[in-house]
Amino acid sequence: MLKRIVKLQFFPDSYTKNFITVSILLTAIFLIIFNMLYYLFAIDQRIDNFIKIHAKHVQVLATHLAPPLGEGRVEQAARFIHEELAYKSTAGLFLYDAKGILICGSYRGREAKKVPSPDSSEYLIKQPIYYAGSHVGTVTSIATFDPAHHHFLSLFIPAVFANLIASSMVVLIVIGLIVKTLLRPLRELSETARRVRVKQTYSLRAKREGRGELAELTDSFNSMLDHIEAHDMFLHSESRNLEREVLERTLDLEQATKEAERANSAKSEFIASVSHELRTPMNAILGMTTMLQTTDMTRRQREYAEIIAASSQSLLHLINGVLDLSKLEAKKLEIEETNFILRDVLDELAIIFTEKVAVKEMDLVVIVDEGVPPVLRGDSFRLKQILLNLVGNAFKFTDRGVVELRVALKGSVTKPIQIPHVRENDEVVQLAFSVKDTGIGIAKEAQAKLFETFVQADGSTSRQYGGTGLGLSIVAELVSLMKGSISVDSVVGKGSTFTAALPFAVAENEREIILPVFSGWRVLVFEPSIAARAMWRSLFAELGMLVVVLGSERQVLLQLEHQAPGAEYDLVVLGSKELLDMTGSVVNYLCQHPELKVLVAARLGDEALPDRECSFSMTDFLRRPVTFAQLKINILRALDFDQRVRSELAAETESLEGMTVLVVEDNPINQQVMREILEYLGVKVTIAKDGNSAIELLSICTYDLVLMDIQLPGMDGFTTTIRLREELELAELPVIAMTAHTLQEDRDRATRAGMDGYLTKPVELDALVELLKKYVSRKRSPSAYANGAEECVPSEKAIGRMQQFDVVENPDFPASLPGLSVAEGVERVGGKSRIYLSVAKTFVETYMDAATDVRVLFDAEDWDGLASKAHTLAGASGNISANDVFACSAMIEREARTGSVNVAAIDALEKALQTACNSIKSLQ
Repeated sequence: MLKRIVKLQFFPDSYTKNFITVSILLTAIFLIIFNMLYYLFAIDQRIDNFIKIHAKHVQVLATHLAPPLGEGRVEQAARFIHEELAYKSTAGLFLYDAKGILICGSYRGREAKKVPSPDSSEYLIKQPIYYAGSHVGTVTSIATFDPAHHHFLSLFIPAVFANLIASSMVVLIVIGLIVKTLLRPLRELSETARRVRVKQTYSLRAKREGRGELAELTDSFNSMLDHIEAHDMFLHSESRNLEREVLERTLDLEQATKEAERANSAKSEFIASVSHELRTPMNAILGMTTMLQTTDMTRRQREYAEIIAASSQSLLHLINGVLDLSKLEAKKLEIEETNFILRDVLDELAIIFTEKVAVKEMDLVVIVDEGVPPVLRGDSFRLKQILLNLVGNAFKFTDRGVVELRVALKGSVTKPIQIPHVRENDEVVQLAFSVKDTGIGIAKEAQAKLFETFVQADGSTSRQYGGTGLGLSIVAELVSLMKGSISVDSVVGKGSTFTAALPFAVAENEREIILPVFSGWRVLVFEPSIAARAMWRSLFAELGMLVVVLGSERQVLLQLEHQAPGAEYDLVVLGSKELLDMTGSVVNYLCQHPELKVLVAARLGDEALPDRECSFSMTDFLRRPVTFAQLKINILRALDFDQRVRSELAAETESLEGMTVLVVEDNPINQQVMREILEYLGVKVTIAKDGNSAIELLSICTYDLVLMDIQLPGMDGFTTTIRLREELELAELPVIAMTAHTLQEDRDRATRAGMDGYLTKPVELDALVELLKKYVSRKRSPSAYANGAEECVPSEKAIGRMQQFDVVENPDFPASLPGLSVAEGVERVGGKSRIYLSVAKTFVETYMDAATDVRVLFDAEDWDGLASKAHTLAGASGNISANDVFACSAMIEREARTGSVNVAAIDALEKALQTACNSIKSLQ
């Protein structure tokens, strides 16, 4: 109804209509509220008046009831009561005598025996009755407000509606006047403003109406339009000028951007070119200086050569640092994703610092806390690069004491979405890699700028210790790239602790790290160094051995002298060779108990025992810094595990007699090792040097098993397997992949190519035996091979060599030599020392100059060639247990595949290879 009223043409504007509607509604609401309040107030007044009137009425009734009650005329009194009930305002009446006994009572037209509880619309009034001064009874009346209430409403509601109608009319009249005199001129002014805004035409003007404030407002509005029009014309003019200037500057900026991009590209090309040109002669200088140092020179000449080598090495490190930094700044470094064993990375790191530990007569201890996952997925190369820089800095600024590398589990990562090598369902852990030294320390004010490029804590640092300040800035960039964080805690004069917190995905344990054979063995370690004690506990706990680590000679002697029956120690480890001179009582005890096996830890070049009157059962030296892999090998040898395996092996290999195996391998050393091992096991062996030769042999010969190297010249092992499956239709012939890699990617490719298994190089004898036993039941099964194929037998020369090794006496070799684990290598070829010597000498003849080839490939940045060369060298060195060469080669191969090789690894390989070759030459 209200809407229809305000649709009159008198109010054409929607805003006005809304204004009228709201005004009327507000007026109505106000009137309703006012009338409601008035009603509540009036009804209260009515009720009060009603109660007063009714109370007087009851008093009058009591006066009339007094004579009948006083004179005993009860029936007459009852008639008065019934007559009184005829009043509409009386809901009930009750008459009581002087004793309170009900004479009569009625409520709502019915007889009642007692007074009911009044409801909200009723009121109870009691009035005593007196006659001649005596109390003769009581009358109780229940009054109801309903009749009065209804009467009031019948008058109130029409009055409210009348007020609403009258008020609305007044409001409409007032609003009509307002619209005519105020709102309509304002609406026209608003319409003019709207057209100006929509059409952007500032020449429009509002029509002036009336006088007073509205006229002044219209004049002001028109004046404003005059100013805007003038300003708009000015802006149009300036805009055209500005557009012309912007166009000119844009062209200049584009030209400058192109020039900057060309300059940046030229800078990158210059850095790459200059670094290549610098590294080539620098590596040549280093190589020739190394060769020069092996010749006879005077003392002064040797000093000159050492200065040249040190200076060249520093310059080469600087070049590599600048290259790494330029790659980081250009965002060209990517995080790789591979599964890796954490202990392997830490072992490689320890091997690199072996010489530094020996030269500075310090110690490097590596501690892995409990709970750290053994196998991770992430970028092991970048992790190693970070640790190399941190540990290298620790050694640089520490003259004595110990450098401690600790790996601890900080916790799990709940939302690993932005971590590059993490998938949705991966378990992710945060690992803290802490490098602690006992060096010069860093002042508090210098710590904040440590990770800036070309910044060192002290300007005199580079003069005293060398370096450019690039290392830590590269570390900070790499840590950030891996979504981690780095911090430093240092005290001047006491040392520093750098902590890199990095996230890694927990990978499936792809190979057995803790061998069951170690479980339950008891070890006593004598180690005065507190940091090294934690290292020993970590290493032996990871092996599952029961270890007691003590720091004083008295404690060690008490432990040895009071061994409980059935809980004797199986192995004693002396933490350093110096303890042999310092601990006479312990050494004497060991001499008196030769049944105790002893391992002594020593730095590189310090593996000779001091002259003593007595000797004890020392099995080998442990190289410091101690690596996990080396410790396992030395323990196995010390506990005569190899002898037990050999005796068990003889019984296990009887069933292998006559089995035929084709070995596809291009490396001469690996060929020889595989031939010797397999023939020792009674297996008939044929060697193919590449994939094509293997296809030819398989087309005319029958074999029970094929051992296939996956990296072959020309056609690789994967392609060869696919061809023999498809072209020769050898679907059931077992083909086992052999490689030094442990990447899941290679295993997946082997499965897709149709290979049946995987054998990691260097080949372990027990793993090979288990593999052969798995397939021995299939030997000489004609239905499995090509039609018309014949069994190929070993040559007469091979048979003669087998017989020769059966009758020739095996010479006694030392358990180990620098860079060479002789006992492990002999065990690898079935315990035949003469075979091992033959293979080792072939290694020297073939690979003595391999480090030079590696450096040439490194200088040329031929990463594919370098990876292939390192892969070959790793396989060959692993087979003779030249473990340092193997570790360095494997590390170089992995780094070469990422296109960024650390020169320290090349240097370490060169020294390790020379040491191993010299040790082999000393064998007779």
